[in-house]
Parts: sequence; structure tokens; C-alpha cells
Amino acid sequence: MVVSLLDRERRLNEIGIALSKEPHIMHLLELILESAAELTQADGATIYTVIEKKALKFQIFRTRSLHFKLGGKEGEPIPFADIPLYHEDGSLDDRFTVTYAVNHRISVNIKDAYQEEGFDFSSTKIFDQKTGYRTRSVLAIPIFNHEGDAIALLQLINPIEGGCFSTDDQQLAESLASQAGIALSNQQLIHNLRALFDSFTRILAHVIDEKSPITGHHAARVPEITNLIAAAVNASGYAKLSDAEVYELQTAAWLHDCGKIITPTYILEKRNKLEETIDGILLVDRQLDLQIKDLEIALLKGEIDQQTFLGKTNEVELTREFLHTCNHSSVTEEQQEKLKKLQDLGWITESQLERLRIAKGNLTEAERKIMQDHVVMTIKILSKLTYPKELSQVPMIAGAHHEHLNGHGYPYGLVAEQLPLRCRILAIADVFEALSAPDRPYKEKFPLSKVLSIMQKMCEEGHLDAALFKTFVDQKVYLTYAKRFLSPEQIDMS
Repeated sequence: MVVSLLDRERRLNEIGIALSKEPHIMHLLELILESAAELTQADGATIYTVIEKKALKFQIFRTRSLHFKLGGKEGEPIPFADIPLYHEDGSLDDRFTVTYAVNHRISVNIKDAYQEEGFDFSSTKIFDQKTGYRTRSVLAIPIFNHEGDAIALLQLINPIEGGCFSTDDQQLAESLASQAGIALSNQQLIHNLRALFDSFTRILAHVIDEKSPITGHHAARVPEITNLIAAAVNASGYAKLSDAEVYELQTAAWLHDCGKIITPTYILEKRNKLEETIDGILLVDRQLDLQIKDLEIALLKGEIDQQTFLGKTNEVELTREFLHTCNHSSVTEEQQEKLKKLQDLGWITESQLERLRIAKGNLTEAERKIMQDHVVMTIKILSKLTYPKELSQVPMIAGAHHEHLNGHGYPYGLVAEQLPLRCRILAIADVFEALSAPDRPYKEKFPLSKVLSIMQKMCEEGHLDAALFKTFVDQKVYLTYAKRFLSPEQIDMS
């Protein structure tokens, strides 16, 4: 069908508008290729991208008459190797129309490939022999970015109406290539900025993990679970998260613990109740050792007999065993009373008593407040960054990973109505990783069954979202994650 030049120019303007709106690079390449073929009425079209200024990579190949579709949204995978732009000695490889066009920054318009002596068309002829095709006219158009570097190459083959590509065809294709260069350049800039930002978030998470090796790889693993839960939410129909919402959630997951950069290491790595910048149990041992020394002196002076000495040293050793147990275990009311008596007798200090009487965990209230403040610092740090619109909720999502639906979380005591779905997803991911982690020296390796049992109880108590946790279980997110990150002995359920 013959289309007037004026109609084609109008169509070029429409295509330019469409190019400026396409956010995905691969879709953009396909739109460029299809639009170029439409404007020039080409039977075949190929688009390449320039790889690090060293080679051309096949991205999409189409031939209407042969119904060939390679690459792009619907095509088969590209089977062709990259085409080098240089010889091994560093000189320009100008054997092919596509490499010549890129290397010399000009369009190449060949009237008949079989009659052309300046370029190597041997591969083209082999393709023709296999398919019965006849390549005649070839038009190669380089595409440049905002800095004038070639970033892609458009190649058109055989006008449908026969003959060769005219000057008007070439000018239209070059005009399209100019608009395509702007669109591609914009998308590549956005892609590169996102890649830079993503690498920053991952490096920051790595720094946090390195700061406290005994917390394993928490900052890096929480995003893994978060993505699995988001996928399960979409797959189950529980909710529908867009790609942009998932990316924002993933970013929040990578940054959720960035506030720990100010948390003292001794608190992050605290294994026992008496542990501070030094292990406080050593001081207790020295205190008890001094009591035994006093008993030895008393025995040598004749102030006590051997039987009394043995009885009292045995009492000291039993007390030592008791204090060591209290140092790393929960304590009962009876044990707390015994600790108070030991403090009254001067066997332990008031500060040691306060720490040993901690009923659950290893942190004092003051230390727990310092630990919880990492979320406040996370919010402060993230709130100072400037975000594009699609990442504006990152501080809120990241800062809510310790909030509970019943309002008993921290730092703000938010309730269910104040916690959107993505906050609830991150909360479940954070808890699951902490409970299931196989490499924490301060806790045993919990099997999956125990982890899920604890989380089910947290749902019943209103800490976690019960419906979301059901999706987590029903979609077997726990198992997918476990096979990648947990020890085999932890996987006690399918």
C-alpha cells in the first residue's frame, strides 16, 4: 500500500509522542523497530544495542513475509552472537553495514546486498539460502544518545513494494532514530540512576550486616522474603500490588534497618545479660574467685577448718553455676528472689542484679530503648532523602516494620488502620527472618514448625496480620525461602 510522504510525517509525529511515554527499554526498542518498519514499509527489521562501545547485541528481529519473530515481547530467544565493533588488534571492524554505520556515525543505504562489494554479506546469503528469502535493499541507521554516542542501530530490509529504500525513506528513518535516541537515552539515564540507587541500598544493608556479624545476613535476607510474600499476595488474589508498589516495598525492605548504623555494637551483638563492652560474667567470676581466695587464706590462718572450707567453696561454685545459668536464660520469680539475696550478701552488685533479673531476653529496659531507637533513626535518615514519586512511601514502610496491629509495637504504637498492606508484609518478613535465621550464635536453630507456631501465636495476639500470614503459609512462602537459606535440619515440614 502506497502511503503519501505527508501521511508518513504525520505518523512520525504520533510515533514520537508514543516513544516519549514508553517506560520500559525493551518495549521501547520494539516500538522503535515496528515504527521504523511501518514508516518505510520494510519487510524486515532488526534493532541492536551497543554494548560498552565494543559490540552490537541483537535485541529484536522481524521479517513479515517469513513470519519471523525473534526477541521482544512475543519472539523466540535471539540465537545470534554479538557483533564486534573492533578487531582483536583494536582496529575498527567495518566489514558489516551495521558496524560501519556505528563506527563512522553515518547511515548506510545499500541498493542490492548481492551486488555490494564493500561489505560482507556472507551470513545474509546463508540465511537466504536456508529460508528462500532474497535480501536486496538494506538500510542501517545509527541511534545516538544525548552525548552523541551511538547506543543502538536500526537495520531495515527490503521495501514491501519492491525496489530499494528511497531518500525519503532514509530521512524518515533518521528522524525516527533521532527521536528514538532521546527516548532511549532518557530511559537509560533513568535505568542507570535506579541501578545506582539500588546499589546504594544494598551496600548500606551490607554495611549493617557487617557491623553485626552475629545477626547473620538479616538486612539482605528480609528483602528476599518480602519479595516472595509480595508475589504470593498477587498470585493468591489476596491483593494486587503493581510492579511500582513491589519495587517501593523492596527498597523499603533493603533500608528497613539502616538506623542500626548508630546502634552500639555491644547491644546489637549482646548474647548474654551481663554482656556490655566487655563480658560482665567474667567480672562475676573474678568476684567469686576472690571469695575462694579469702576462704583459702582463712583456712591457712586456721580461722576455718577443712570441712568448712570445702562446704563454703562448694557453695561458691554452686552460686557460680546458678549465676551463669541466669546470665543466658529466663528467670523465675524464685530465682529472682535468690538473686536479690545474693546481692544483699554482696556476692553481686546492684547493676549485675538488675541485668540478671531480666525475665525475657538479654536487654535491660535502657538497652531495649536504645535498640528500638534504630527504627526512629531509620525514619530520620530516610526522611532526609529526596525520592521520586514512586518511592515516596519508603520511609513510612521501612519505619513501620516493628509496629503491631494491636498498637503495642514501636516506635509510634500504630494500630491496624494506620498500617497499610506493605507495612504488614515487611513486618512478617522481618519476624520470619529473625526467628528462622540459622546462623545466630545467641539462639538455637528453630525448625520451620516452631517458627510458624510462634508467628501464629503472634497473629492470635494481634501483633501480625492473621489473614496475610495465612497467605504466607498457604502459598508456602516459608518453604521456598527455607530451601534457599535455611539448614536442611530446620526444614521439618513441606
